[in-house]
Amino acid sequence: MLYFLLVILPVMLVASLTLYNWLKHYYFVHQEEMLVRSGTLAAEFVRGYMKDDIDQPRLISLTENIGHQTQPPTRLIVVDSKKNVIGDSLRVNSKLGKKLDRVEINDALRGEIGRSVQYSEESRNWIMQVAVPVKSDENDNSPPIGAIFLSASLLEVYQILGDIRMLLFWTTMAAVFLVAVASFLLARRFSEPLGALTLAAQKMADGDLDQKIKIPSGDEIGRLAGQFNVMAERINYMTRNLQAFAANVSHELRTPLATLSILIQSLKEHEMEPEQQRDFFEDLDQQTQRLTNLVTDLLELTKLQHTKVKEHGKHFSLRNILLEVIEQMSHWFTRANVKFVHEIPVAVLMISGSPGQIRQVFYNLLDNALKFTGAGGQVSITAWEEADTVEIKVEDTGKGIPMDEQKLIFERFFRVDTARSRDEGGIGLGLAIAREIVEVHGGTIRVESQEGRGSSFYVSLPRVIVTQKPEEK
Repeated sequence: MLYFLLVILPVMLVASLTLYNWLKHYYFVHQEEMLVRSGTLAAEFVRGYMKDDIDQPRLISLTENIGHQTQPPTRLIVVDSKKNVIGDSLRVNSKLGKKLDRVEINDALRGEIGRSVQYSEESRNWIMQVAVPVKSDENDNSPPIGAIFLSASLLEVYQILGDIRMLLFWTTMAAVFLVAVASFLLARRFSEPLGALTLAAQKMADGDLDQKIKIPSGDEIGRLAGQFNVMAERINYMTRNLQAFAANVSHELRTPLATLSILIQSLKEHEMEPEQQRDFFEDLDQQTQRLTNLVTDLLELTKLQHTKVKEHGKHFSLRNILLEVIEQMSHWFTRANVKFVHEIPVAVLMISGSPGQIRQVFYNLLDNALKFTGAGGQVSITAWEEADTVEIKVEDTGKGIPMDEQKLIFERFFRVDTARSRDEGGIGLGLAIAREIVEVHGGTIRVESQEGRGSSFYVSLPRVIVTQKPEEK
């Protein structure tokens, strides 16, 4: 409000002062022109009575008549070349026969128009005075034979200017009032939602993360509130996920550790046959590997979160990576009685980045597909080249993903089937790691799925155009 008022008040004052001065100048110029025109007309009438022998009675009568007929009412005085008054439109307080020595008359007797504005103590009012030369002939260049002196009150002009001044004053006050009200409403419109945002942010800082701002406007404040709601929802969601992650990690760590403790205690306290000890050692190895995989996934995800760009300049064949993963995992599918189909083109499928990380992406995708595809189902991996990208699709005929969960499956620690994932050792990091790796390499990953009919994961990576055949290793 203060800023708006500091702007509008000087603007209105400058505009009002400029308009007032312009109107004052206009009225003064207009008044002066009327007096000069009346004086010039009077000079035409009295010229004949001032030549040679002055006909003073007729001149006095003519002066009175002209003075009464001028608009606005004007006192008209006629002086000769010696500044003697030879005609006066006023009978009371007439200056007839007296000498009138004024600056305006001196200017008129030099052939110029004299003019002035001054305050009259006698009439207690501002007056305008004009003196017009009277020549013996209109085209005569000789000195004037006299002058017409006109004096008119500016009372009416100052009354008009006073009314204008009051009008401008109240206009300025009205503008200030309207701006004050408008700026107050505008400031309130801004401050209330900002206050709500501040309060919500304070509550979030105090630990109450379940915050949502309702602002119906579609302006910048409304968009800010919308982004705040998105942020709050995201923070709340991530906090819940972190809590779930802590619980999951605790469970995942506690279970193998408890199993390890029991196995070790049994080996210490009981005599066992070599074959029985071998079984115990295999169980120890499995639980240890489970712990190792968990820690490896956590470290991998942490490393990826701090990776900003992919490795530059390291080109490699995605085809070779895919064939290696297929060869390593084929026996897993055979053992699970799941048909494994792959269609990898002969093309090199050259990309740039980290071969180890890209291998991890497709290992995770195929492992995930295998977990959720029952015996007798099918998993396939297909690759092809586009103009600027290499496209890979991993498809399964498993139970699929519910529609409302598809946008969450790439989030860290999210699991579609919590009970089954826990039984199989997963804590919801595989797809999150895959997404992080793909995005670090400048690519995209998405899913299409129908519940009960399976899922398809699409990976798109930037293609490197090679002009020479890569060297075989």
